[in-house]
Amino acid sequence: MIITAPRVITALPGVPVLEPGYVVTAGGLIAEAGQGRRPGPPDVELASGVLVPGLVDLQVNGYFGVEMQAAEPDGWAARRQAAARDGVHGLPSRRSSRLR
Repeated sequence: MIITAPRVITALPGVPVLEPGYVVTAGGLIAEAGQGRRPGPPDVELASGVLVPGLVDLQVNGYFGVEMQAAEPDGWAARRQAAARDGVHGLPSRRSSRLR
């Protein structure tokens, strides 16, 4: 399946926002993401918006035995590595409680 969008954010290190971009899936997995010329006609063509392929974990209090509110840098690193192994590609939420 090929999905196109005006903007694609892959969350891969060093990869800019792809404008316009596409995502190819095969067997239920992301096989390719690219910019510009796509490998075939799109199955889904988004006229507007941003496509963010992969799982984006929007709100996390703890993960992989790490309580995020009290985590030290090594805890954050362990959380990132464990999330990546589990297929999480984005971590936009860093704090879920009020700062004191």
